[in-house]
Amino acid sequence: MKKIIFSLVLFLVAFVVFLIATVPASFAVSYLPQPSPVQLAGVSGTVWNGQARSLVHEGRDLGKLEWSLHPLSLLGMKLSTDFKLTQSRLQADGEATIYKDQTILLENTHLRGDVEQLPLPPEAAFVEPSGLFQADFERIQLQGDTLQDANGKVVWKPALITAPSRYELGEISLNLEGKDGNLTGQLGSKDGPLNMTGNLQLAANGMFSTNIRLAPHTGTPQEIRDMLPMAGRPAADGSVTVKQRFSIR
Repeated sequence: MKKIIFSLVLFLVAFVVFLIATVPASFAVSYLPQPSPVQLAGVSGTVWNGQARSLVHEGRDLGKLEWSLHPLSLLGMKLSTDFKLTQSRLQADGEATIYKDQTILLENTHLRGDVEQLPLPPEAAFVEPSGLFQADFERIQLQGDTLQDANGKVVWKPALITAPSRYELGEISLNLEGKDGNLTGQLGSKDGPLNMTGNLQLAANGMFSTNIRLAPHTGTPQEIRDMLPMAGRPAADGSVTVKQRFSIR
C-alpha cells in the first residue's frame, strides 16, 4: 500500500509539473494585474520559455521579447528569467528578477540602440539628441518608479544634438553607482568640442543635483566658445561650471 501511495504522489507531482511547464504563456499573461504600463502582445510559447511579438510600455512598442524562466527561483518567493528584447533600433538582454514586493533587479544587463528610443525627461524636451548608446550594468534595481541601486556604465557615441541646432559632441560617458536610492554618476567626454567632466547625484529623497565643468580646448569652435557664458559665468581659463539642484518627484 505504501508503494502504491508513493507512486501515486510521484505521478501527481510529475503531472502538475508537466501542466505548469506546458501552460501556454498567453494563458498566464491574462492573469497579470491590470491596468499596467506594460502590455504584451502576440504571446506564444510556454510560461517557462516564451515570447511576445511586442512589449509595449505606455503606448510605445519596444520590440520582441523572449524569456526563459529559472524554475528554482520560485522556491525563494521570486521570479528570475533570462530575457532578450529585440527591435531594429533597440536591443537588450540580461537577467531579471521580480520579487513579491514588485522590486525588479536587473543583472548582467546590456542595452544597445538609438538615443531617440529613450524617453527624455521633461527638462530636456527642448533638445533633440541623436546617435547611438551602449549601456552595461552589473546591477540595477528598481522599486516602483524609483531607482534604488546601480552599478554600470553608459556610453553615448556618436553623441549628437540635432535641434535647436546641430552639434557633434564626440563621446560622452557616465559611470553610475550607488545603493539605497543614493546614486552618483561620473561624467566624462572625449573627441568633442568641449571637455565635459563632473558628477550627477540622486539622493534617496528625490533631489537631483549636477556639478559639471565645460572647458574649451584648442579645437573648440568660436561659436561654442561664444555660447558658454549662457551656461554660467566663465572662469579665467574660459571654462564654465554648471550647478543645478531640483526634485524629480
